[in-house]
Amino acid sequence: MKMASLFLSAMGFGVQPVLTTPAVAAKAYHHEIQFRNEDYHAQQIARKLLGKDNFQEGDLLQTAWTNMSDGARPALFVMYGCSPTGNCQLNGFERTSTGYRLVLDSIAQRCSVLRSSHAGHRDLSAYMHGDAFEGTRKIYWWRGGRYVRVSESMARSGD
Repeated sequence: MKMASLFLSAMGFGVQPVLTTPAVAAKAYHHEIQFRNEDYHAQQIARKLLGKDNFQEGDLLQTAWTNMSDGARPALFVMYGCSPTGNCQLNGFERTSTGYRLVLDSIAQRCSVLRSSHAGHRDLSAYMHGDAFEGTRKIYWWRGGRYVRVSESMARSGD
């Protein structure tokens, strides 16, 4: 975690982001990604990546820097465009030598890093609210340089 912190400081990220590390995720069944709205630099990056067509001024925009792979730079996860039920557009962006590239495109209310991994990246679980009692849980694996949905199942709201 110190290496990630040093890298982010060296890149001029200003406010130190909260990282969700694979090591933390490995100690539990899953670790929910903690989205925040006070990381100004992450907000700027997200707004630039999303563009005006996808993001309207006044929309709630939450971000999280999350380590998905040992030794890799943290990915930027963004939730925005939330519906009244709380489901939001969920995007994950990986840093490249020329900027960022989209590696996850989903809709969710919550997102968790799982203990399992594929191709060196932690698996993801995205929960989408359905009604007062249940919703849909989607599982994503890393394949071909991006996250791909591999399963979808009904889940109780509290799970």
